[in-house]
This record gives sequence, C-alpha cells and structure tokens, in this order.
Amino acid sequence: GTITSETFYGPPGFGENPKTDKKEEAWILILDKPVNVVATSQQTAADEIETKNNVSRIQLILPENIDGAGLKNKKARLTGTFFGPHTGHHRTEVLMDVQNAEAL
Repeated sequence: GTITSETFYGPPGFGENPKTDKKEEAWILILDKPVNVVATSQQTAADEIETKNNVSRIQLILPENIDGAGLKNKKARLTGTFFGPHTGHHRTEVLMDVQNAEAL
C-alpha cells in the first residue's frame, strides 16, 4: 500500500471543539486492495482486536527508527502486529505496530 498522513482533532474534545482541540497527525497505510484481518482467539484478548473484513486503511504506529516522512506518499512493504483501536488517538478499525518498513 501507500503510506500517507492525515490530521485529526485530538484532546480535549476530539473534534467537538475544533477551535480549542489539539490537532494530531496519524500515519495511515492505504492498501491497494482491501484485506480481511482475522484475529485468533489468543490475539482477541491480548491485542483487543476482532476480525475485520474489507479493511482498506490501517493506522501505523511507527517506532523511532522508522522515518515516516521519508516514506510518505510512497508504496511500502510493512511487517508488524495488528491490533484494534482502544483510545481516542486510534483512527482506524485496525492498527499496526510496525516493526519493519521497506519502500518499494
């Protein structure tokens, strides 16, 4: 897919008060084709993820050693672990804790 970034409203109101809410940037992987993310019973409890079908956008949690700006608007191959949203800062129904990223 292609890595991009999007700006979202953050605390305190997460969009309820655009004049005072903080703006947060999130890294998003736009997939070339939608995928199904299938959670195992072991993953469901530990990673707060449920099976999701036709996923086309995945929020990326990039470690410090991966330069998101250097990958922005580029196709990339990523490896990592999927998990589900559990805070107001999580913007897609599936997120990835990225371990490796390779520009294509």
